[in-house]
This record gives sequence, C-alpha cells and structure tokens, in this order.
Amino acid sequence: MLLILFSISLCFSWVSPATDSIIAVYTAVSGMTDFPEVTKVATVNGIQVNYHDSNIRQTIPRQQFLMESFKQAYWDDLSSIGNRHSTVTKDYLFTVMKSMNQTSVQPDVFISRSEPNSQYKSLTLSCLVTGFYPADIEVTWLRNGEVMSETLSSGVRPNHDGTHQIQKEIEINAGDEDQYSCQIEHSSLAEPKLHQSEILGNSEGRSHLGIIIGSVIPALAVIFGIIIWKRQRRDTNTHTVMYTVVSGIEDFPAVTGTGVVNGVQTGYCDSNIRRCIPRQRFMAENIDTKFWDYISELVNSHSDMVKENLNTVLKITNQTSGIHVLQLIRSVEVTEDGSMKRSMRFGFDGKDYISLEPDRMRWVASNHFAVKTKEKWDSDQSWNNYWEKYLQEVLVQDLNKYLEAGKEYFGRKVQPEVFISRSEPISQYKSLTLYCLVTGFYPVDIEVNWLRNGEVMSETLSSGVRPNHDGTHQIQKEIEINAGDEDQYSCQIEHSSLAEPKLHQSEIPGNSGGLSHLGIIIGSVIPALAVIFGIIIWKSQRRDSPSGTYTTAPSQ
Repeated sequence: MLLILFSISLCFSWVSPATDSIIAVYTAVSGMTDFPEVTKVATVNGIQVNYHDSNIRQTIPRQQFLMESFKQAYWDDLSSIGNRHSTVTKDYLFTVMKSMNQTSVQPDVFISRSEPNSQYKSLTLSCLVTGFYPADIEVTWLRNGEVMSETLSSGVRPNHDGTHQIQKEIEINAGDEDQYSCQIEHSSLAEPKLHQSEILGNSEGRSHLGIIIGSVIPALAVIFGIIIWKRQRRDTNTHTVMYTVVSGIEDFPAVTGTGVVNGVQTGYCDSNIRRCIPRQRFMAENIDTKFWDYISELVNSHSDMVKENLNTVLKITNQTSGIHVLQLIRSVEVTEDGSMKRSMRFGFDGKDYISLEPDRMRWVASNHFAVKTKEKWDSDQSWNNYWEKYLQEVLVQDLNKYLEAGKEYFGRKVQPEVFISRSEPISQYKSLTLYCLVTGFYPVDIEVNWLRNGEVMSETLSSGVRPNHDGTHQIQKEIEINAGDEDQYSCQIEHSSLAEPKLHQSEIPGNSGGLSHLGIIIGSVIPALAVIFGIIIWKSQRRDSPSGTYTTAPSQ
C-alpha cells in the first residue's frame, strides 16, 4: 500500500508580556482506507483547541471552555473555513504526488452486459475499470476461478482527469453469468479484488451496474455514492433519498443514507455520526446550518424507522444470523410542465420486497413474505398520509432548494472527450470491433452514433450512459466491421456543450491490451511546494520565543 502524507503548518505568534502562539496543521493522506483524507488540528500554546476532518466536515472544540465561550455560529464559520482549506490541501497533495510520480488511485469497477443483437450472437459481459492511477493494471475475466483467455480488451485509455480506464469483454452463454468474475490487480490495492457479474440486462439508455465494495452485498454501493441510475431527460429534475440498513457486520454503520439530485450525490448521513454531511461544495456553501440541522433530525428519524423495518423483516423471514441488507429508496421526478412521478420501494438482500403505488397509496408485495407487511401498512392511514405528503411536498421542496443552491453546478456544460480504439478479432470467424468512448461530459443527455460513409448504423452495442467518479458521465458505443473498412466509419457526438454535432474519424492504429499512449500535462508545479511537502518538525515552545514563525521540514 502506498502511503503518502502531506502537511501544511500555519503558525502565527505575537509578542506580549509572554509570547502566545496559535498553530493550525492540515494533513492530507493518500493510500489509507477507513481514514479521513484530510485532518486539521489547531493548538494554542501547545494545547489542542479544535479538530476538523474531511469526513465529518465540521470543526469540533476540544476544550470545555471553548464550548462554553463561543456560539454555534462561530463553529459554523470555522467549519466552512476548514472545508475550504481541506480542499486546497488535498489538491496540493495530488499535484505534488503527480509531479513526483507517486500517485496511487484505486479504480472503480462497473460490470454490465449487452444482450445479443441477433440470434447468432452470444451474450457479452463487460468489465469497465476506471479512475485508476498509475496506468499499470491487470484485468482478467475468470470462470469458476480459472483465467479466461478469449477476451476483448480496449487497452488502457486516458480519462479526462489524468486517471485511466480499461474495459475487458467476454462472450458467454446466457444463464452462465454467475460463473464469471472480473479480477483486478493494481498497485493501489493491497491484494487482487474480484467483482462478480451478478447483474441485470443492459438496455440502450439504462445501465444496471453490479458493484461490489469489498465483500459486502452490492446494495451497499449506494453508500459510497456509486448510484444505480437511469438516463434522465434534460427537462426533468429528480431527487432520490436512499437508506441502507445492515445487520451482521461489525465496525460498520448500521444505517447509512445518501441524497442524490439529478444523479449527483448531495448529502450523506449514517447512524454513527448522526448528522447529514454535504457532499458537494455548493451544498456546504449555499445552504445554512439551520437547514442541515433540520435534515439531520429528519434523516435520523427515518434511519431509526428503517432499522426497525429490517428487524421486522428478519422476524418475518425467520433470519437469525448472517449478513442482511434492507434498502429504502424514495424519489420524485418533476418535469418542466409541473407533472410529477413519485416512487417508494424497499428491497431485502438485493431483491424487491415491497413498493408503493403512489396514485392509490396502496402497497404492492413482491413476495409472500411481504404480504403481512402490505396488510399492515394498507390499513394504517396515518402512515400513508405521512408518506403521501413527504413524496408530494417535502421531497419537491428540498429538490427546489438544492437546485437553487447548485444552479451553477447543474447548469454547467462540460464538453466530452472522445477516444476511438479497436480490438483485433480473437479468431478468424470474428469481425474487427471499433469502440467509441465518450467521457467527461455534463449534463447527462447525449447522442452517440456510429456512421458509415455518413449513414447512421443501427447494429451497434451501447454501454448506456454511466457515471464517472467526478460527477461527469461516459458512454461507449461499439460496432463490428470488416477489416480494411475502418476509414469508412466515424463516431458522431451530439451534446448541449457542443455548438454542432462533431465527427470523430476512426483513423487509428491497432490497440494492444496493456498499453496506452497518454498525453498527461501536469502543468508547472510551483517549486515552493517542495518545501511544504513533508512531515512537520515540531519543536518545544519557549515562553520567550521570538515572534512570527512559519516552519516546515525540508523534503526528503
């Protein structure tokens, strides 16, 4: 595991009858899991007075006299400053790591499948590995633990943010999906990781992603902001709130909650911290503390409720041991003309359990275990009245508030980057495959087409629009062609960030499985950063020390 520390020490002192000093130390960490990326400690005359980290995003007093002497508004101001400085420190760390070629970023993994576009084609599994650095990586499809050699690879390709991605595909027989797994080996991982292909079919505009975080059931992926979402029309805004309750796992929050607006995670809460935390800068800067207090209280109430729901389901299903997961997903979709679509559904251990039919305010059981729950909830008028008001009023009000807070973010337009590659046929009976990867665009709505001599080709395979790790999106379209016809094909992109559709020709050399030709511009790294980088050397404080010091250790 690569562990890198980056510290900045800010020290100010003044001369009085005795010298006093205040020091704030920000430490950014890379290569450690289950630890805040940035922490800050402030001391006065050698005594710690407050603490802040990038997980809680709040500044916490460490002395009783501070809690009694300063109002909450003061700590809110310090929290805002701490969040801004944490972001700057994290950016410095990444910049210095890139300049020293010491960056190590773990990959995100998305597994999808494409149905055959004719009766003569097999089902295709795709393993997309993205957001990793450095570029060296091993991605292998396994069947019942054995390495499969007959795979197609996109080769390692650059992302728009300096990280990389690769996609491996394999054709299989329908029904054999549970025999396959995608193995990832990378310097950012302590050991190889397996990702199972427990997924649903993938359609043109929808991506069903099977994401496994460690050994936890795929449903937990939403906790970390990796959301299973559908392609959204540009005249529609959506607000989704998800809760995940887990039993049978130690050292993990029993309940986690996340809020998503238009596919972007906006907030997070869990049963350990008992407070909602903004996940976007515009949420932290444009929404006041009083609202976060209100949201935290509401989410804590709903967390307690959904935890009780899990206990009830465990009793109904006679489950007394093992790992079990209950998820609650509530959402509202509002169009420009004011029409509304509401939904609320529960899932247990990765399968549908019960859902709400909002027009009639009646519950629909997905299996015989849920019938008892349905009967109870259908007869509880106050329960249904509460959720009807919540879905129709509260979620919509919050959606409008978040859209206003993030109007610049949601209104931005980011042009896509396009990478065209090809995979040679793995046998004499296979055609050559061209890939058009379009990535880094926002908003989500986009049209990608393969053209042959200017005519749109319909027989293409699409990954569907998928989320990138930075809030932008990506999509890949592929087409099988005859070798030698490459110059007849082009990939056409239509997106709101482009003044007109753009064509990208397929004039490319063959792409090998493990190589990428990358143009990554680090920029000019300020030499002074080399002085900042390192671990602070603390020296004992003297009451008669001179004033005005700013000290860091030299780089090693």
